[in-house]
Formats: sequence, C-alpha cells, structure tokens
Amino acid sequence: MDGSRTNHGSLFFDLRRQPFRILRIDPSASNQQVLEALDIAREQRLAPEDQLVGARDAILDPVRRLASELRYPIDSGPADIEPLFTMLSVDASADELLHIAERLAPLSKANFVAHAAARQPAEYALICAIVEAHASTDPKEIYEILKALRRTAGWPAASLVDVSQGLQDLVTAHAQAVIEGYGTVQHASEPMVLAIRELLALDARFYIGIIEAFATAYHRSVRADASNKREQIECACEALRQQPTNASLLEQLANALVDWANLCGPLILLDQYRSFGEKDFQIPADLLRALIADLTTDHHFEVALTLTDLSREVFNSMPETVVVLDKYRQIIEQLSLTARLRALQEIVDGLHDDIGAFTHSLKQTGFCRNAAEPARSLWQMFDETLKIEGLSQSIEPWMLIRDLALHLRRNVGDEQAASSLLIGLIRYGDDFPAAPAISEALRSELLPVAPRFPGKSDRAKPNRRALFVLAGVVLVVTLGASVRYLHPDWTSLTWLGTSSRSPATNVSMVTDAEVMPAVGAGQHYSLGNVRYCYFQQERLRVMKREAHGPEDVRAFNLLVVDYNSRCSDFFYRDGDVAVVNAELDANRERLATQARRTMAMWPGHIPGQASEPPSK
Repeated sequence: MDGSRTNHGSLFFDLRRQPFRILRIDPSASNQQVLEALDIAREQRLAPEDQLVGARDAILDPVRRLASELRYPIDSGPADIEPLFTMLSVDASADELLHIAERLAPLSKANFVAHAAARQPAEYALICAIVEAHASTDPKEIYEILKALRRTAGWPAASLVDVSQGLQDLVTAHAQAVIEGYGTVQHASEPMVLAIRELLALDARFYIGIIEAFATAYHRSVRADASNKREQIECACEALRQQPTNASLLEQLANALVDWANLCGPLILLDQYRSFGEKDFQIPADLLRALIADLTTDHHFEVALTLTDLSREVFNSMPETVVVLDKYRQIIEQLSLTARLRALQEIVDGLHDDIGAFTHSLKQTGFCRNAAEPARSLWQMFDETLKIEGLSQSIEPWMLIRDLALHLRRNVGDEQAASSLLIGLIRYGDDFPAAPAISEALRSELLPVAPRFPGKSDRAKPNRRALFVLAGVVLVVTLGASVRYLHPDWTSLTWLGTSSRSPATNVSMVTDAEVMPAVGAGQHYSLGNVRYCYFQQERLRVMKREAHGPEDVRAFNLLVVDYNSRCSDFFYRDGDVAVVNAELDANRERLATQARRTMAMWPGHIPGQASEPPSK
C-alpha cells in the first residue's frame, strides 16, 4: 500500500461474494443442487453472470472448494446464518459489531469480523477479536463438521491436514483484508501496536502464531515505505555529522526517525517474540548509535544527549538497544560535565600568568559577585558552573577554588589573599548552600598554616584530614559515572582492587589496588592513582591494536577521552612510577585479558585483528 491508495479491502474479502452465498446454497448441496441453484440465480439475477459462473466453478473444483467452505458459517446453526448475512450489509460501530460477533461460533466470528474490518479501518479491538476467534477455532472440530457436510453433498472428506492448512490460509486472508481495509499503512500502525500489546499481555504463546500472520501482511505493505525512511535516516545522520549544530538537520532526522518508528512499530514489538528473519529494524538504531558516538568524540555533547533521548524513545520496544543507549547517556553526561568544568579549570590556570593582579583583587574586594577583576571573573565562572545541571552537587568546582587558595598560601606565600578567597568561598557555600562536608572542610583550611614557598614543579597538597570525606565523595561519583561504561558489572572488576577485598585486608595488600582518579588536572596522585593511569594506558594499547570496525573505534575513542580527562596532567612521586613500571611488566597478560573482556561488551564487537587501528 501507499499513501494514495483507497480502501479496496471490501473487494479482497467480502462474504457476500462467497460462492455458496452467491448461489444461495450451503456446503451440503450436491453437485446437481449446485447446477440448479445456478439456473435459479440466473433467472433472479442475483449477481452478474461472471460471478455466478465463478461461484459454481469454485464450489465444484476439488482444489478451491475447501476455501469456499471455510468462508461459510459452517459452525453456526441454520437459524443464525441468514441473520448473519443480513448484518453484513449494516453499517455498525466496532462495539456493535463485537456485540453481534460474540453470539457466533469461532470460525463464523472470525469471518464476520474480518468482513467488517475489510470494509473500514479497524479499531484494534476488532483485530483482537479476529485473532482470538482463530485461536479458539479447533481444526478437529471443523474437520468433523466438513466431513458431515461433504457426506451429504456426495463429496469425499478433506483430510485433517488439508483442513488445518486451509484454516491457516484463512488467517492469512483475514490479515491481508484487515490491512487493506486501512487504505494507508500509516493508519494501520497504531491499532496494530495496541492489538499486539493486548494479545501478548494475555498469552504470547497462545496468540503468537496468529498475530504473526497479521504482522507478515503488515510487513509486506510497509516494506517499501520503511526502506525509504531508512534511507532518509541515513542521509540525515550523515548531514548532521557534518553540521552538528544545524538545528534544521536535527529536526529532519527526528522526523525521519519518528516516521520510521511509526511504520515499523508493530514489527519491532513483535520481533521480541518471533524474528521475521531480517534485521532491518536494527539498522536505524546502529546508525544513531554511530552518530551519537561520533558527536561525543567531537565534544558535541548537547546534540549527542538530545539524540540519545530521542533514540531511547523511538527504540523503546528494543530492550537491548535501550540498554546500550542508557550506557551512552551515562558516559556522555560525565564527559559533558567534564568539559563544562574545564572552563573553570582554564580560568584558574590562567590566573597563574598574573598571580599578582589576582591576589591584589582578592585583598582589595574579596571573592564575591562585586569583586574587582580578575577575582570577579573567577567568581562568575564558579557561580555559573555550580548552576549547571549535574554540577550543582559536584565536589570538584569547590576543590578547584580551594586548591587555588592553598596555592596562594603555600606556594605564593600570600596568607591574606588565600584567606580572602576561602572566606568568599565559605560565604558562597552558606548561601548556595554547600554540603556540610564541604563547608566543614573549607572552614578547617582557615586555621593558621605556616606558608611554604614554591620549589620546582611544586603545587598545593591536600589537607588529608579536612578533605578525607571529599575525596571519598569524588571517588564514588567518578566510579558511578564512568566505570559502569567500561563494564556492566562494574562492582566485580578486579582491577579496581578494593571491590574484592575484605575490610581486614592489610596495608601491603591494599597497595595492589588501582584507584581511579577524579576528573581534573594538576592533582597530586597516590600510588593507586598512578597505577590506574599506567595500567589503563596498557589496556587502551591492547584495545587500540584489536579494535576493528567503526563501532569499536567509537567505543575506544570514548574511553580515550575519559582517560585523558583523568591522566593527562598530574603530579606524582618518582618512586611510585618505578613501582608501577615494575608491576606493569608482571601484569601485561592480565591487563590484556581485562581489555578484551571490556571490548567483548562493546556493541557489535567481533574478536579479531583490526584492519585499520583507531587513532588515539
């Protein structure tokens, strides 16, 4: 079907043109009675000549007769048959039709409702009624009825196998009639989805075979339109990849996706229970996942998140795809927040170029909304950062400013500027308000500390007692947002170390653990942090070598972005690096195994050598 087709369903399945009905006889009529009925029908002009002859031929043809018999209300009593045919000419609502149908035997009911549905766009309740009627039709019972009728008519009985196949063919005919009755595929989608959901909720095993016949008829009708929509999606994805900030291209892609989903909705829903043998339904999902990964790699986080949400809504009937999209969203949100936090980091780093002007502004006007420049710019960026959704409860903006204050105190030697910055930060926290742990940690930094002047490559070191709680919070947030992307069962990853250890583990054993550092730059890393960075670098080296195909490359690039946000700029002790380098040589095989385990969870990954290694 296409959008311009009119309703031809009534021509496809019309019980009033059923051969026995045209000649006004029933399946028990003998061959002689059939010929006599033809003469009477001609005299009374009950139908055009070609229809009368066609009816006779269908009844007397051993191959075609069974189909005609199954379309006749053979399982209904004689008193019900004439009223049934009378009702076929009545324009009735779906509720009225269902009320009438409930009085009929299953096969008669299926034929009656299919006739009505073929003449008008069927509400989903009519589809359910047809499916339920067929599910209630017992082939053995129909076989016995036909055997008795044919005995009277002088015809040999059909086999049970032929009757069962005839009933299957009738389901197909009813399904095609219902789909044709909508006129356009677009009108058929919603009632098909509603009917499939209701029937599968009742008993998927009982109805699945019959529902599949309806879905197959729908599939034939929708295939061409769905293929066109897939091409539109592919073109829109490529255009948006080239112009990710073009709002009109995003809208075009969204419209194409919604149109495709509306067309394929019934098929996607049913495909969970029984496959149609083609994976066209997965193609748009693959295209969207690839585009989302590319946009994320290129730091177009907002567009990537918009497409992720849209894709999740469109593919909500594809559970495996939804799981992948949810994982994508987690990592994109984390990387987006990291990028937003980087703006604050850049301002902090820029202050080191003219630290004198910064300390002067702090001592002159403090750290507040009305501060003098450049302290004012820092305050504004800090304020904007904390008002970003997802960063309002983050510990990292506070740590950036707090570390800057410690730098002023210990490395620059300006206690007054450091205290002014901390006081402004504490006052902001009281108004915001900040978490109690943050306020407590900041207030503890106001205690008198002897200044320490900078040495080579030296920066502020954290106060372990004051920031113990903060460090724990950062670790939990980081693990929750990023480690889950690496593996679905992130709590069981042995390379995180402490997850498999008991509280009684001694200190020497704990030093084996990797500790994923928080996102940021210029931090002093512990041995566990250094171990994570070096070990993760080794895992990424293995992944780079064994990645193949665009899906692998995109997943690899996301991990590289996450790695760079944690391990590209940090301070460490030379002794820690020496220890980790020695451990690295002894653990390469284990790290390679962990890398391959991670890759095995990537969508579409097939183990093997990469034909074109990704660029890191």
